[in-house]
Amino acid sequence: MKKTILLLALTLGLTVAKAADTLEVNIDSIQLSVNKKSNFSIRINVFTGSSGKTISSDYWLNGNNQPLVQLVYKGFTQTVKCTPVINLAAIMAGKGFGIKLSSLSPDFIKYLQASGDSAVTLQFVTNVTLAFTDGTFGTISNTTLNAAFGNITITDSARADYIGAVRNFYYYQNKSDFGIEPNNSGSNNTVYFVTLKNQNVYPAKNTAACSPSGRLYWSLDTRLSTNPADSLNYLKVYPINLKLTKPTQYATDISLQLGNEANQTFNNKRVSVNLAISQIVPNFVNLVTPNTPRLRLKPILTAGVKGYYDYSNDQPHFFSGQAFAGGYYYIPIYTNYALIVEGNGFYDFSKERNPDKKVKGNYSLILGTEIPKTGFKAMFKYINGQTDINFKQGQVIALGLLMDFIQEKNNTRKPTP
Repeated sequence: MKKTILLLALTLGLTVAKAADTLEVNIDSIQLSVNKKSNFSIRINVFTGSSGKTISSDYWLNGNNQPLVQLVYKGFTQTVKCTPVINLAAIMAGKGFGIKLSSLSPDFIKYLQASGDSAVTLQFVTNVTLAFTDGTFGTISNTTLNAAFGNITITDSARADYIGAVRNFYYYQNKSDFGIEPNNSGSNNTVYFVTLKNQNVYPAKNTAACSPSGRLYWSLDTRLSTNPADSLNYLKVYPINLKLTKPTQYATDISLQLGNEANQTFNNKRVSVNLAISQIVPNFVNLVTPNTPRLRLKPILTAGVKGYYDYSNDQPHFFSGQAFAGGYYYIPIYTNYALIVEGNGFYDFSKERNPDKKVKGNYSLILGTEIPKTGFKAMFKYINGQTDINFKQGQVIALGLLMDFIQEKNNTRKPTP
């Protein structure tokens, strides 16, 4: 009995001693910074230097000691699917603490408006307990913190950089257009075409994941028309596509593909292994005014090599290879227009396909304008050159619709009240 009373007394004494050593800490300032150089993140620093004490960074290493923080979305008619990861840590010199938001998705970023009507804020569910290096403790009430925190906002340019870094390769690797080719031959036949480029991660459940864990993708790249003899038509299917991408401001994408490539009639066909590196580079064309904000995706340059086994119908089968390079640039123009420039060059090492040992290639130009409330752009398209499948010269003028995967208006919209 005496031991029990002694233990209770000691526990009570320690509790009272700790309470006596616990200070009420004031907030000096709150600053928000945006990291756009490596892994994109938003950091909110809370400075408490006026307490005169240095915060220990070890106390929060035990997750049970960390305060509970959550994001609150005001005025939303639907929840944000891809929410960021929240991490807390003491800041440099121990004069405050920081909250870092990482794994940012366009679904979240598009609501961080630059004006005061942002619908996203941080909310502290519990009080914040700080451990100081002298062994004492301090607290900031969650009521005080929630009153001090305003909406989380970033500039229009920072938001465009985020979306571009996370989605630049996605827009390049997932696109589609279709339409008609005006009759230039005097024939009564109307030629219809479809161009499709699609890439997604295995397994299927990860296709729409916020942060897909897989590195294995499948890819489809094709142009088909009701004129099967069109030399510019092709079909490339890659059931195996190993990728490594880091979503930085100027990201690099490395891809190793295994698949089959053919023209539409399958007279020319081959099994191919491709190794390519794609690099995002800075924008160098600006046709957007301050009064017409648009999402400006950065250009993408690609270079690589391929080895292939050609089993076409027109000659004996053989092994060979190619070196190739290309570029893609989506250029927004004023409020509703866009110019898409794409070019590809290649050098084939085989005497069967390239007896003259020449560099060949093709390019395309698309001028599109937004069709409101449809998710499409009306387009004029021009293609000229040779594909790397049959090496025959072709030229096409086309009119049609371009799938607007970018949905710029949605990427900058305000939350619904």
